[in-house]
Amino acid sequence: MNFTSLIRWNSRRYPDKDAVVVGEQRTTFREFWRLIAAAGALYERWGVRKGDPILIVLPNGLPFLIYHFAALKIGAISVPIKSEFRCWEIAHILRDSEARLLVTCDAWLDENPEAARLSSELRTVSIDGLEVNAIEGEDQVRHVRSETTASINYCYVGTGRAKGAVLTHGNHIYAATGYTRHQGFSVQDRFLIILPMAHVYALSGCINSGLIRGGTLVIIRNYSPRAILRAIQDYRITILTAVPAIFEYVVGYRRRDRFDLSSLRLCVTGGDFMPAALQEQVETVLGSRIVQGYGLTESLPIICNPPSSKNKHGTLGIPGRRDIWIRILDEDWEPLGPGRVGEIAILSPTTMAEYHRDPASTQKILRDGWLRTGDLGKLDEDGYLYFSGLKKNIFNIYGNKVDPLELKAVLLLHPAVRDVDVYLERSQNQDRIIGAVAICAKLTLNESGSVSPKQIRAFCRERLASYKVPKEIHLS
Repeated sequence: MNFTSLIRWNSRRYPDKDAVVVGEQRTTFREFWRLIAAAGALYERWGVRKGDPILIVLPNGLPFLIYHFAALKIGAISVPIKSEFRCWEIAHILRDSEARLLVTCDAWLDENPEAARLSSELRTVSIDGLEVNAIEGEDQVRHVRSETTASINYCYVGTGRAKGAVLTHGNHIYAATGYTRHQGFSVQDRFLIILPMAHVYALSGCINSGLIRGGTLVIIRNYSPRAILRAIQDYRITILTAVPAIFEYVVGYRRRDRFDLSSLRLCVTGGDFMPAALQEQVETVLGSRIVQGYGLTESLPIICNPPSSKNKHGTLGIPGRRDIWIRILDEDWEPLGPGRVGEIAILSPTTMAEYHRDPASTQKILRDGWLRTGDLGKLDEDGYLYFSGLKKNIFNIYGNKVDPLELKAVLLLHPAVRDVDVYLERSQNQDRIIGAVAICAKLTLNESGSVSPKQIRAFCRERLASYKVPKEIHLS
């Protein structure tokens, strides 16, 4: 079954209901599906065929949704990438995915002039100026089997290069339907979208789950506490999904009492661990229950605290479906009992098919359907999962994953740098999330090398997303 069949169904069931709201622009389910079909027709005019990968590098907004779902509709493969990524990061993804089409916008091309040199075989298309509204697309969805690849979502696992998690239409359907039931989403719900839409946390936990239930997605691009609170008030938001750092920003805003937040019924946090004290503060300040969940690119959001009396603060929750299982494993793949810390493993119909073109890495983490996550944790007697830290060599910067080996590789490209050590510096204040961690780099320069920390940061920003750039740089 094609995932987009569920969106098509809602375009019949709720034709005049808002599917997506961006500022004053409201797009009904009927119009949303028409635009998806039109973009699908554009893809086919450009020679895209079933199974072809398409790089989609767009900021949060209606166009990202249209071109992402259009790829799925015609049986092509969406390769969504954060618009913060630079050409240096995308070059590897382009080679690995073997994509021949890049869909982006003028703003990204202006910031990344090197895009024209990514590949002689790559066709780059800016959506700006395309008259997609004037195109009539085919209403029917391309039939695919549930095991057909829908998207390749790239993630970092500590090896220096992003790996492509191959996710099927079945993976996306299982994840969205299970998450929707587990959280009790309804057609009346309005979801505030502030997370990067190219990431599976937003894509599966907010976008897919909201759309298949007939809910409304409200997209804002200003993520200040004031903008978030005003959006909740003005759009009568019922579901707020964010990383812990954003919740800390919002509850710490001094003028929060000026906003009417009575519509908010559920907050969901993930991407990073939220301490129980902050969970309690969020519930007190926002007047809404907050639940903490867990997932990863390779398996999508799969477990979460239920929004009921069984919500255990300080835990990551329980599986959202009866056919999802959690184990804690030792190094030999043997399960550990309750209370013992080991590597979290998942058996789920939402688990990826493989790492794209990387059978060796796939075999290391997948065995008999069980996926080793690279995260450490433990289970209690009730089956609730507790997070104990990262096993894989990854920095978690407020929900953004940074591979230190990738950062080191970029720093070593600078002609003045001979050796590099990168590390994470943690604050002594364990009660705070914002400012609690900082990426640091210690650089050994060549004998004739002369460079300043400011110049090093500028060098990194030309090649990496801004959240990967070291905050502290020490030269020797």
